[in-house]
Amino acid sequence: MRPISSSVVAGGLLLASVFLLSACQLLSSSTQSAPPPVAQYNGQTIHYDEVRAAWERQQVEAAPEDTTQALLTFLNQYLDYRLKVHEAKQAGYEKQSSIRREIDTYTRERARSAFTDAHITQPVLDTLLRRRTQEVHTRHILVRVEEEATPEDTTQAHTQIHALRDSVINGADFAELARDASDDPSASRQGQRGFEGDLGYLSAGQLVGPYEDAMYQHPIDAPPKVVRTPFGYHLIDVIDRQPRLPRTRIAHLHIRPDDETPEAREAARAEIDSLAETLSADSSAFAEAAIAHSDDERTAENGGELGWLSIDQYVPPTFRNAVRALDSNGAISDVVALDHGFYLIQRREAEPLPSNSEAEATFRERLDDLPRTQARRTALNETLRDTIAATVDSSAVEQALGIDDWSDPVAGAPRNAPDTALAVVGPDTLRTPDFEAYLQANNDLRGSALDDALYEWIDQRRLDHAAVTWARQDTSLHNELETFTNGLLVFELMQDSVWTDASSSSPDNQSDVAASPVSSPSSDREQAYAERLRTRYAADLFPQRLREQHAAHQP
Repeated sequence: MRPISSSVVAGGLLLASVFLLSACQLLSSSTQSAPPPVAQYNGQTIHYDEVRAAWERQQVEAAPEDTTQALLTFLNQYLDYRLKVHEAKQAGYEKQSSIRREIDTYTRERARSAFTDAHITQPVLDTLLRRRTQEVHTRHILVRVEEEATPEDTTQAHTQIHALRDSVINGADFAELARDASDDPSASRQGQRGFEGDLGYLSAGQLVGPYEDAMYQHPIDAPPKVVRTPFGYHLIDVIDRQPRLPRTRIAHLHIRPDDETPEAREAARAEIDSLAETLSADSSAFAEAAIAHSDDERTAENGGELGWLSIDQYVPPTFRNAVRALDSNGAISDVVALDHGFYLIQRREAEPLPSNSEAEATFRERLDDLPRTQARRTALNETLRDTIAATVDSSAVEQALGIDDWSDPVAGAPRNAPDTALAVVGPDTLRTPDFEAYLQANNDLRGSALDDALYEWIDQRRLDHAAVTWARQDTSLHNELETFTNGLLVFELMQDSVWTDASSSSPDNQSDVAASPVSSPSSDREQAYAERLRTRYAADLFPQRLREQHAAHQP
């Protein structure tokens, strides 16, 4: 029997999905006595509810006017499919090694994907989606200490950050402390995000997880909170939370004082106040004023155009809040005073926030790279190590792979090593071919030490074991796995019994088999095979029962 890929059985799986879900729906329905079946075979019954549910699920176009006839036609297909699954199981297809391998591989891969999504990525994604509609203004002081630092260095950093917190609580200026004591280099770089510890407004997914947790959970204006991240200890001050500002296209008019004297600032303020009185919600008038009066040479010639302001771009919080207050295109802000001058801001246009599905797609693109995702993956692996036992036969590993020093790269191991039991993970025995297949799928590991590669493989199989166990307890996923199995069994059965010339060698089939493979469900060959199965398993259809029960379900 030739091996096949899962994509080959897609059509069979679609039918399997429709039919299996319907059967499961029937089993979970009312415990009251069911009406008589509309079909039966070999002691198995098929009821109207599951046929109707399966038929509705496979509809891709508007239902036909004569739904009764459509259901009768579908019932024939449903019965034939159920018979084929039954025949394949009776013939022992599930026990054939090639099919068993494909089923086991699909089960592991699908279960692993669903399990890691449920336990790693989905919780992170849910948190990001819940938080994305808010942005938070924070500032921080960092005392850097490595995650793997010595206890002495960690204690020293911990003492230092708490001393800084005490200073803030006792009235010390946060900005000044950040500029003088923070290990974040941006704290001393004026004009950049992070100057004097001020990170401005940020939103979900822009900072490491522990910092983000604090900025969304710590009360505004409460004493600053100490948080440990991979960078060290942070003293976090939560200043404000606001609804997320949509991506907004803006223009500005900037009046810069001639010097740093109070008189120069007063003159600049008077000038911009005078300009503000003459402007209205007219983009062309604002642009002309910017060209004539703005001191920002970069933007003045373009009418003050600054382009699109997004959450990723830093502007001082006062400036951002002025943009936030602009509720319509053309609206002009009050005068915004900053250290380097005075501004008028005009909103040109704004985009709506991305929908949940759009935001989810964006987050998923970088979800695996987020430190918080990596942290959840590490924590899950540690939990599985504690709960799923694994033993390694060191001498068998060394003998089978020909490596005595476990620090040697696994690339030195001979290919096609003897089939040997290397380890036991839970109830599963892991053998040499399994390890070679894992290395082939993860070629970058061949340069790793045997010790690292082997235990990474064992961690993967722990994960697989946990995932498959979990999947079998999840009804929808268990049904999906059974759907794949049934679809594969039917495909192989039809491949052997109907679709290949080999079946023509059977005297029992010679009158029904054409000279070339035919895969059309309407072919004479398939029809003849279906009739034989109906005869073999004493299958009966009860069309009148279906008509009566369908009529009783009509509004």
